Amino acid sequence: MRDIHCHILPGVDDGARTLEESLQMLQAAKDAGITSIVCTPHCRSPYFDFDKMWSAFHLLKSKAGGFPLQMGFEVNVAKLKRLGLEWADRLHFDGSDEFLLELEDEANEIDFREYNRIIYELQGRGYRIIIAHPERYKAIQKNPGLATDLMRNGCKLQASADFLNGGRTLSIGGGKIKKTAVKLFEDMRYSAQRQALQGVQEGSRHLRSTRLARRLVNAVAALPSLRFTFGNNRQAPFRQQVPLRHSAHTTAQGADTFSWANCT
Repeated sequence: MRDIHCHILPGVDDGARTLEESLQMLQAAKDAGITSIVCTPHCRSPYFDFDKMWSAFHLLKSKAGGFPLQMGFEVNVAKLKRLGLEWADRLHFDGSDEFLLELEDEANEIDFREYNRIIYELQGRGYRIIIAHPERYKAIQKNPGLATDLMRNGCKLQASADFLNGGRTLSIGGGKIKKTAVKLFEDMRYSAQRQALQGVQEGSRHLRSTRLARRLVNAVAALPSLRFTFGNNRQAPFRQQVPLRHSAHTTAQGADTFSWANCT
């Protein structure tokens, strides 16, 4: 399994605070069956320090024992507008054309028109856009059709399994997030589900999320029309039931990866 949204780099944002915590999170990811991680520190105020984040990535990679790590960013749309779209060339997943874009939680439907324009320009620069945690956006909570519009415009949507489970909804938005996440999942709008590995202090929650994520793997494997987006950079139907302890890319003819991640 490929984790494409993970705040695992030490001391650069509200994720891992130290290298020790980063390595403990890495072990938790391995235990959950994750086989590669895209490190995605926040590109938004007050955290963004491009050089420091890259240095933290190289430090973690040097201590990761060869575990596959890739550098990326979770890019907040407002921060990207301030930086300028040319910064996209430095903020996409390193070695890939994937671009993880975070929208504003409080945005309204009019704001989404502007987002679609920005997305179109990013696509024009050659990037494939992944929308981070759409269930958190109040406009989508009110009108899930906005998520469909994003998909029609070529975006992939990614959810947190922990939000589906309700694990963190009370602290950052209440039951509306869980309700929206469940609806998007049931409507098969998500391209990939995300598990929340919320650090070493949340072991019991992590175990619940891991069990849920594994159930989600089995659930979506039973839906032959659902298409996945990662692995070999093409869409391919999911054809086989996934064993609990195996990642999707090992069973779908080596083609695609069922992804989840730690996020804030």
